[in-house]
Amino acid sequence: MNGNIATDFIMWFLFLAFFAYIMRELEIWRIIRDIERYISLYKSIRDKALVVTLNTFKEVAAKTKSRLDLKMLEERVMGLVESVLIEPVSMDPFGIVGKLKHIVLTGDRTATQEVKRLIPEASETDVENLKNLIAASRSLNIIYKSVDHVYRLGRKFKSIWLLYQLQALLPFVTEAMRALESSLEAFTNGFPVGDGAGPLLAARFIKKFGGNELKIEEIAEETIMAEVPFKNRKVLVIKAKGPSGVTGRLDDAFEEIVVKRKIPEKMVIKVD
Repeated sequence: MNGNIATDFIMWFLFLAFFAYIMRELEIWRIIRDIERYISLYKSIRDKALVVTLNTFKEVAAKTKSRLDLKMLEERVMGLVESVLIEPVSMDPFGIVGKLKHIVLTGDRTATQEVKRLIPEASETDVENLKNLIAASRSLNIIYKSVDHVYRLGRKFKSIWLLYQLQALLPFVTEAMRALESSLEAFTNGFPVGDGAGPLLAARFIKKFGGNELKIEEIAEETIMAEVPFKNRKVLVIKAKGPSGVTGRLDDAFEEIVVKRKIPEKMVIKVD
């Protein structure tokens, strides 16, 4: 009798263990299928961005009547999309803001040189639009590869907790992917990014109160300044030169005015 009870207990234990194992495997399979649907979506968005970028390069080349090697174009664009900027260590005792700015500006100059190397006759507007498309494609590519990397790790080691965490984050990641996807149209056509309230207000202020003899100076790279008389005051209006997603170097412009030219400021008004 005791032997039968022990046997039944062992059988029940084995059955429950097998049932728990099967349920865990089914849950992992369900999560994997769900994550794979997201990854397929991300891949299609990334590929769409690459196609839009390549087509825009071709359109600019046709507009400027430039000869373009399509194979080299695809290789160079993929090289730019696959490139990454390595940020400085946050524990640097000398601070990271200046170094981070140097890295960002170096990356921007490199992108400009690469675009001009492919299409030397491209205008500044076209160069900026192409750079923005490359940046959007790079961001989409990084997100896609990061998600795919975590997914492959979780699937390889059958880590249900890693897959759970990834699955929980994917709806939010999808929002970021959709936002970047929607930016492709803006960058392709040179539309302003964001509401553009600050640059629009500055431009309207300059136009309304500047007069015909107004002098506009490029005080920093991609940044202009206008000295506008307003109610017996001298107003220095600084804005990005534009167009498209060019945000200018407003910090360099402000430093040029206050530190180098030593123009005293009584009030600073920022419009964002």
